[in-house]
Amino acid sequence: MEHYPKRPKYFSHQFCRLMTKACVANRLGAEVCWLLTVIVHQEDARHYRLPGVTFFNEQLLPLIGVGSVDSLDRIRKKAIAMGWLHYESGGKGKPGLYWVLIPAEWADSDDGPTDEGGDEYFRKNAEQSTETNAFVRENAEGSAETTAREAGDKCGTFIPNPIPDPNTRAPRPKKAHEPLPQGFAEFWEVYPRKVAKRRAIKAWLKLSPDSKTQAAIIEAVNRQSTSKKWREENGQYIPHPATWLNDGRWEDEEPNASGNPVF
Repeated sequence: MEHYPKRPKYFSHQFCRLMTKACVANRLGAEVCWLLTVIVHQEDARHYRLPGVTFFNEQLLPLIGVGSVDSLDRIRKKAIAMGWLHYESGGKGKPGLYWVLIPAEWADSDDGPTDEGGDEYFRKNAEQSTETNAFVRENAEGSAETTAREAGDKCGTFIPNPIPDPNTRAPRPKKAHEPLPQGFAEFWEVYPRKVAKRRAIKAWLKLSPDSKTQAAIIEAVNRQSTSKKWREENGQYIPHPATWLNDGRWEDEEPNASGNPVF
C-alpha cells in the first residue's frame, strides 16, 4: 500500500502548471486533466493532510462533468495508467481514496511558464522576491525558453498546422443517433403502420414495459395484424403506434365469430 506523499506549499498550483507543460489535456484528454485538477485542489483544501481525499463515484460525476460511472472509470484508469493518479477503490458505504502523482518522466521538470512572455514573468518576479531570485538562479537551465521547447518536444507544436481561417465556419458535428429503448426495435419491426416513430418511442419509454409485457405486446400486434379491421382499406383503420401503446390496446379482448368481444 502506497503512503501519501509529503507535499510542498502551493503544490496544487505547481501541479497544474506541470500538467500544462506536459500537455495532459492533449495527450490524455480534457476529462482526465479536469479530474486531476479537482483531486489536487481538494488535497490543497485539506492542507495536504493524510490520507489524501475521498469521494464516492456519484460525488465525482457532477464535479468533473461526466454522466456515468463507466465514463468515470475509463477516465480514472487512463490517469492511473499514465502515472498521474493514485486510487484505492472503496466499497459499500466506503468512498474511494485519491491523490495525484507526478510521473517519472516529469519528476525532474520545473513548473515554469510555457507562454511566449515567460522571460518577462521571471524578470518581474525576480525583482519582487528573493525567493524567486534564488529559484531563477538554481533553475537557469529551465528558463521559459527551455521550458517551452521541452513541452513542444513532448507534446508537438503549439501552432495549428494548417493555420485555421477565421472566416471559415467549422462544419457542424453530426448528431449521434440515440440508441432505441430496449424492446422497441422488435415492436417497430412487427407493427404494420410505421408512422410518428418519435411519438411511438416516447410512448414506449413512458410505458417502460418489462420483458413479459413486451412479449404480450408483440403477440397482440401479430394477432391483431390478421384481424379484418386492420386489413380493411389497406390498413386505414390501424391506429398510430403511439396511440395503440398509450391506450393499452394489446389488452383488447379478441372478438368472437359475431364480432363482439369475448368476456
